[in-house]
Amino acid sequence: MSVSEDGETDRVLLDLTAAYGLSSLQRLTRRLVWHKTEQPYLLLEDAYDFTAVPATLVERFMTLLPPDLSGDSIILPGKERKLAIGYDPKVVEPHVQKLEFTDHFGVVKEVYAIDFKSLRPKTSCKIQFSFQFDDEGSFPRV
Repeated sequence: MSVSEDGETDRVLLDLTAAYGLSSLQRLTRRLVWHKTEQPYLLLEDAYDFTAVPATLVERFMTLLPPDLSGDSIILPGKERKLAIGYDPKVVEPHVQKLEFTDHFGVVKEVYAIDFKSLRPKTSCKIQFSFQFDDEGSFPRV
């Protein structure tokens, strides 16, 4: 893990290769960049290196909030603001699945899995996402 910061960004780089235990996965790094602008946003980038082209490659995010896929970004509604998840539609395609789980108190709750399926998996690839809160609907694109 490495961490750096300057006046405009905070950066974290994680090596996640060992988390998956796949012999075909040579390297997986996650880079997080927090942009400290007037309207701050987080950029997440996963970089993969495989020994062969994977049959599928899926990035998954979980949320308790029902996602809206009707626009250019995925919108998660909040009580006061919305969170936009930006992605490149030429690289990944989002799919939402409603699931149920039982919490620590035995209560069944709904959760949403947002799966971003790579459209063209390769032996080396990068997938980027942006996350930004906004009340007016102007979100950055990846």
